[in-house]
Amino acid sequence: MIPKLVLFFNIFLGVAAQYSLKLGVLKIDIPFNLTNLPKILFSPLVFLGFFLYGVSSILWIYILKNLPLSVAYPTLSIGYILVLFVSWKFLGESVGPINIVGVILIISGVGLLFLK
Repeated sequence: MIPKLVLFFNIFLGVAAQYSLKLGVLKIDIPFNLTNLPKILFSPLVFLGFFLYGVSSILWIYILKNLPLSVAYPTLSIGYILVLFVSWKFLGESVGPINIVGVILIISGVGLLFLK
């Protein structure tokens, strides 16, 4: 039970990392180039996003040790659904019918993984 909880927490960390990175680059008003790269990478929200990915990577090692890869890795696709929701709700991005069909397919597929 604990490894599955860690897996779902890991998914939320990944979503938080994506949201943090997106907000970070939206708030930076400088062009993306090698000269500005240090400023971009060390801006607070971008740095937070990378930090969250680092924590997520450490948890991923625990997950791989305790769950089958054939279950753990496809379950990460739940993050796509959450990112879609977060981008719609908090970033004002549009979600169309094709997105909804994709979400339904992902939920169905992940649900099948946990049937026993």
